[in-house]
Amino acid sequence: MSKFKSFLACDLGAESGRIIRGKFDGKKLCIAELHRFTHKPIFKSGTLYWDWDHILQEVISGIKIGIEKTNGNISGISCNSWAVDFGLLDSQKKLLSNPVSYRDHRTDRMPQRFNEIISEGELFLRTGTALESITTLCQLRSIVESNTKRLEREHKLLFISDLIHHALSETAVTDITMASASQMMNVKSLTWDREILKKLKVPSDILPDIVKPASIIGILKKEISTKQIPVIITASHDTTSAIAAIAKDNNTAFLSSGTWCMVGCEVNEPIGELDAAEELFGNFRLADSNWGFIRGIMGFWLIQQCRKIWEKKGLLFNYSDIVLLAEKSTPFKSLINPDNPKFLSPDDMIKAIQLFCVRTKQSSPTTPGEISRTIFESLAFDVKWTLEKIEYFTKKNFKHLHIVGGGCKNKLFCQLIADVTGLSVITGPAEATAIGNILLQLVATKELGTQDDIRSILENSIEMKTYESKKIQIIEEKYSFFKELRSYH
Repeated sequence: MSKFKSFLACDLGAESGRIIRGKFDGKKLCIAELHRFTHKPIFKSGTLYWDWDHILQEVISGIKIGIEKTNGNISGISCNSWAVDFGLLDSQKKLLSNPVSYRDHRTDRMPQRFNEIISEGELFLRTGTALESITTLCQLRSIVESNTKRLEREHKLLFISDLIHHALSETAVTDITMASASQMMNVKSLTWDREILKKLKVPSDILPDIVKPASIIGILKKEISTKQIPVIITASHDTTSAIAAIAKDNNTAFLSSGTWCMVGCEVNEPIGELDAAEELFGNFRLADSNWGFIRGIMGFWLIQQCRKIWEKKGLLFNYSDIVLLAEKSTPFKSLINPDNPKFLSPDDMIKAIQLFCVRTKQSSPTTPGEISRTIFESLAFDVKWTLEKIEYFTKKNFKHLHIVGGGCKNKLFCQLIADVTGLSVITGPAEATAIGNILLQLVATKELGTQDDIRSILENSIEMKTYESKKIQIIEEKYSFFKELRSYH
């Protein structure tokens, strides 16, 4: 008999997806990547969609690889993904169309039009999230305004990870971590806010039941495997899944780094100050019933988009190459505000960065190294600015910042954040989202019980690196300039 149990985590990001196998021996968790694939949105008839057939096919292929490698001895499967985006199922439980990307322009001016119906302040107090064009609520309202009949009562909305779970088990539910990121869940009742939905003419009947994280919701379909493999809903929102892989305390903030950089800390109750809404903070329910007070920064989307343009020019850089080129470039030559809407979905990210620098009377970066360094340094200053706001709203005083996700492999980025913030920066694991996913599967299957159990497994399983701050005189001057850039529109 095997001395360990195996679990599969499907980690879907906005650029790539992975199937990760976790092996648990009772004291230690070991992970291995079984399958990785890339995906990108497709533009059709004026709308930006996710290539759902490709994503689903790759996910199932990866799961079958895991089943083959273990002879079907899998104790659980779960998926996590980015939030806000969704698909609609018809009355026959068939997907009506590919899910639309949150970067589509259909919601560009939606927040301004909301004020005619409900104030931003009321939305924040009721749902805990600031009004941004990308939220699920804004996307649904755009469908209502288009006068199409895509929101019929018999339809069912499922978020991206929930669509995967439905394809694996035919179960149509969501969990509270994903629901809280949609701007449709009431932070007091922890249920869908039907009053807001009614005001915006969004039918609440289309929304799925909300279940607790770490719940077994079904069995894998027989056409995928004849073994009785549980399908588990963990923390479907990838940010909250990553946070589950962090041993948190009152002195430590966290940064989940990927396409978006999600900066925040754990709090007992949602922060309801309206000034926080103006700065686009959100309260996201965590798997352990606490809340994450979090602000999203544009993140490595900036690098991803530049890399695609370099590839078109025949410059094939991997991410290690990009970091090396940035290290060799002149420090603090130019800065951008990553949160400026101009960087959300430009046709050419490099030109958008260069134009921003020209218009703010800076030297324009030209080489891949200069452009990458500009991005990394700007993100570090944005993290500092966000942490200062978090300390103000929560009355906390951080000594450490824990970075997880792909960004913790970037030594330049991590050292920059330590230097800019003055905090001790702890990094690891890079695969925090998948590890958090598997840890919560262990809770669902009764292998783990308490937060102390999870902390013990993390200590036994993960190697972490610490970066200490170096005093660089120019940083305060550059930070003052960065704050000025935040007012440039």
